[in-house]
Amino acid sequence: MDILLGIVCAAFVFVSGRNDGAPLVAVPLQTLRRYWWIPISLLWILLPILPFCGFWAVAGSLQHMFSQSTGAFGAVVVIGTVLMVVGFATLQSIPTSITLSLVGALAGTNIATNQPLDSPLLVKVISLGLAAPLIAALLGWLLSRVPPALPHIGATHRTLAAYRTLTFPSLVAAYALNDGQKVLFCVALVMGNTVEEASSQAGLLFIASTIFCLGALTGLRRSGRFVRHGITAATPTRLLWTEAATAATVIGGSVAGIPLSMTQSLTGALLGTGIARSTKAIYWRSISRIGIAWLWTMPVSALLAYGGTLLGK
Repeated sequence: MDILLGIVCAAFVFVSGRNDGAPLVAVPLQTLRRYWWIPISLLWILLPILPFCGFWAVAGSLQHMFSQSTGAFGAVVVIGTVLMVVGFATLQSIPTSITLSLVGALAGTNIATNQPLDSPLLVKVISLGLAAPLIAALLGWLLSRVPPALPHIGATHRTLAAYRTLTFPSLVAAYALNDGQKVLFCVALVMGNTVEEASSQAGLLFIASTIFCLGALTGLRRSGRFVRHGITAATPTRLLWTEAATAATVIGGSVAGIPLSMTQSLTGALLGTGIARSTKAIYWRSISRIGIAWLWTMPVSALLAYGGTLLGK
């Protein structure tokens, strides 16, 4: 069972990279195509380093929701459920949230094992998770109303690049402090330790980060299309504000110790920057498909994990 858990967790980290990491890296690549290795390297470094430095509150919240009594089997059920749900959504070409699926699966396992749910924490996670794209959209809209200082047209590209040296590292740090801590949670599951103990295992964290970044590289082309045309036709300036709005939203969740979905926040920020231009600039059909996927992801994951745990009994 331990070997199976390791395989399932490695697959989960890879899929997380493809689902979460690829859109994250794709944002700056729309204007910095020649330097694709810079964002992926920054992600590879910060993903393990920040938890190693003691920033693991979000992973701690995930572990708090996990029913330890189910052991390795319960962990396989939880992670396997997420892989099935996200895999189905991917086959349907519908981007969904791994974080929502993970929280739903954790809740389903707890219910099946008659473990007490931390209702206040669960309500906080769900409510803030639903609010995250709305907050990111509002921030994206507000930032888009204040164009960056561009001295003259010839300096536009250099000015945007200078701003991006601040916004993109902030975005990656926000991910490592929040949504990316699913990776630390998986390392803790495989080790059978707490996330605090797992956070000190730099070697394992960098191995997991490598798997994550490989997953991100496999999804770059598809994510690039989503960033450019999935929600709205994005311009370099609006991509800059998208980064800033997404980072601010996710860092806010990190302060509260609440896991927030980077893909949800990124989608909301793209929506907000697009609306600032015109409501007609938004691809509302895509928005509706994504919204519906978010609505069913958590309950379906909870039901599947609940059923899988009962079968294991």
